[in-house]
Amino acid sequence: MTLHWNREAFQRIALRVLRDTSRLDTTTTLLGETLEFPVLVAPVAYQRLMHPDGEVAAAQQQAARSTS
Repeated sequence: MTLHWNREAFQRIALRVLRDTSRLDTTTTLLGETLEFPVLVAPVAYQRLMHPDGEVAAAQQQAARSTS
Protein backbone atom coordinates (compact mmCIF):
# COMPACT_ATOMS: atom_id res chain seq x y z
CA MET A 1 0.00 0.00 0.00
CA THR A 2 2.80 2.42 0.91
CA LEU A 3 4.61 1.69 -2.34
CA HIS A 4 1.42 2.47 -4.25
CA TRP A 5 0.92 5.76 -2.38
CA ASN A 6 4.54 6.76 -2.94
CA ARG A 7 4.31 6.08 -6.66
CA GLU A 8 1.07 8.05 -6.88
CA ALA A 9 2.61 10.99 -5.04
CA PHE A 10 5.73 10.90 -7.19
CA GLN A 11 3.62 11.04 -10.35
CA ARG A 12 2.13 14.34 -9.13
CA ILE A 13 5.55 15.98 -8.76
CA ALA A 14 6.63 18.12 -11.70
CA LEU A 15 10.42 17.94 -11.81
CA ARG A 16 12.06 20.97 -13.36
CA VAL A 17 15.63 19.85 -13.90
CA LEU A 18 16.46 21.40 -17.28
CA ARG A 19 17.83 24.77 -16.24
CA ASP A 20 20.71 26.83 -17.59
CA THR A 21 23.36 26.75 -14.86
CA SER A 22 26.27 28.05 -16.94
CA ARG A 23 26.11 31.46 -15.22
CA LEU A 24 25.28 30.25 -11.71
CA ASP A 25 27.10 32.12 -8.94
CA THR A 26 27.18 30.63 -5.45
CA THR A 27 29.41 33.37 -4.00
CA THR A 28 28.17 34.94 -0.78
CA THR A 29 29.54 37.01 2.08
CA LEU A 30 29.40 35.77 5.65
CA LEU A 31 30.71 37.82 8.56
CA GLY A 32 32.70 39.97 6.13
CA GLU A 33 34.38 37.02 4.40
CA THR A 34 33.61 36.12 0.78
CA LEU A 35 32.82 32.46 0.27
CA GLU A 36 32.87 31.00 -3.25
CA PHE A 37 30.85 27.97 -2.22
CA PRO A 38 29.03 28.50 1.08
CA VAL A 39 29.27 25.09 2.71
CA LEU A 40 30.12 25.34 6.38
CA VAL A 41 30.92 22.93 9.17
CA ALA A 42 28.37 23.15 11.95
CA PRO A 43 29.09 22.20 15.54
CA VAL A 44 27.84 18.66 15.96
CA ALA A 45 28.61 15.96 18.48
CA TYR A 46 29.48 12.27 18.48
CA GLN A 47 31.49 12.30 15.25
CA ARG A 48 33.82 9.88 16.97
CA LEU A 49 31.14 7.24 16.65
CA MET A 50 31.93 7.17 12.91
CA HIS A 51 35.67 7.87 13.00
CA PRO A 52 38.23 7.77 15.82
CA ASP A 53 39.47 11.33 15.10
CA GLY A 54 35.91 12.67 15.05
CA GLU A 55 35.52 16.38 15.77
CA VAL A 56 39.28 17.01 15.70
CA ALA A 57 39.56 15.71 12.12
CA ALA A 58 36.58 17.80 11.01
CA ALA A 59 38.11 20.95 12.52
CA GLN A 60 41.51 20.23 10.97
CA GLN A 61 39.99 19.64 7.54
CA GLN A 62 37.99 22.85 7.72
CA ALA A 63 41.06 24.81 8.79
CA ALA A 64 43.05 23.34 5.87
CA ARG A 65 40.30 24.29 3.40
CA SER A 66 40.03 27.81 4.84
CA THR A 67 43.69 28.54 4.15
CA SER A 68 43.75 27.21 0.59
